[in-house]
Amino acid sequence: MFHADLLSGSELALAATKKQFVDDEVYRLDSDALKKRLEAVLDSGERASVYAYYHAAQGRRDILTMEPGRSREGYTSDLDETLEAMHRRLAGPERLKRVERARATLEETELLQMRAGYARRGVRSPAEAAASRHLSSVGEVA
Repeated sequence: MFHADLLSGSELALAATKKQFVDDEVYRLDSDALKKRLEAVLDSGERASVYAYYHAAQGRRDILTMEPGRSREGYTSDLDETLEAMHRRLAGPERLKRVERARATLEETELLQMRAGYARRGVRSPAEAAASRHLSSVGEVA
């Protein structure tokens, strides 16, 4: 989700030096201790550490929640809230606003494309489109 363009070169270098230690710590801690550690890192305001811990914790959460047959032991939705707070800290309010505007523009574009497709088929809604497909398939069978 996050890319290196969120950090300066020196912050990225510092995050890289912390990676092995942070990964080991994140995978060693139980859920409660991990949440407390992430909150402490977030409170420190040190962006390189927030970045390193965010990525390590994101990886642990993904493993615990996405792999079939894996136990959800050590995972709580509280981690999602803390990870979201880390995301907001790294991205900053202006970047988050730009992302939200871009999402709204994409949604509007998709809606306009859908409406244009309906107009090309001479229908006004998904229900009319479905009815039109159904009637044409019934007509083909008859």
